[in-house]
Amino acid sequence: MLKTVNLYYKYPKSKNYAIQNVNIGLKEGEIYGVLGPNGSGKTTLLLLLAGILKPTRGQILLNGKPLHKQMPKARRQIGILFQDPEDQILNPIVYDEIAFTLRQILDSESEVERKIKETILKLGLNINILKRKTFELSYGQKKLIALASILAYNPKIILLDEPFSNLSKSYVKKLSKIIVEGRVEGKIIVLATHKVDEVYHLLDKVIILKDGRVMAFEDKESLLAKTEIFKEADLTPPTKYLTLKALKQGRIEEALKTLEESLKIA
Repeated sequence: MLKTVNLYYKYPKSKNYAIQNVNIGLKEGEIYGVLGPNGSGKTTLLLLLAGILKPTRGQILLNGKPLHKQMPKARRQIGILFQDPEDQILNPIVYDEIAFTLRQILDSESEVERKIKETILKLGLNINILKRKTFELSYGQKKLIALASILAYNPKIILLDEPFSNLSKSYVKKLSKIIVEGRVEGKIIVLATHKVDEVYHLLDKVIILKDGRVMAFEDKESLLAKTEIFKEADLTPPTKYLTLKALKQGRIEEALKTLEESLKIA
């Protein structure tokens, strides 16, 4: 459904490409992890996939057609959650923030209200939050409200930049549940992060970036046999996932070795 072909991007006045020769294909009903250290190009890739940035070279195809030729209509199919929710919250009242996009695509305010209440309940939030001022919310609440503004219009593609950063365990649990439900609903979900252990259990496929280039693009299980790729990309391998898998299979020595290696990295 979403594909990049020889994708390059260079920021104005920059000498180097932030994204270089990226070729990936994303399918419905799968969760993808874009993993890489800070400065590897993760956020840039998400902004390109969302249609916010236009490629310097190459193409992004949505359902086989160039994404930018489908704008602005294609924006209804794509939602992006920025790393800092304050970068995308524009309205002073929570209700109006979630309603902002809905009011542009729905004809009646009653339908807007119905969609908003459905979304708030789906996120496990109290309905009274709709009356609150956005600047009064906690960081975690702001992140969920920013996400609610996306989920309310039900895009097929959801792009999440460092979705779990600075969130409490309860908010991480809520957001993880939404991500897994999105897979069941047939959405394309992309998580960009440098914290491998936080997301690895949620993923179907992994894209490892370094210096704007794709070092690996494969399913998460096959990548576990190539932990050297994580280290080459300046990432810590998915220690918790590897350890739990080894313990479940009775490979105690391997589990202990994985933990020992993780302590050396730390």
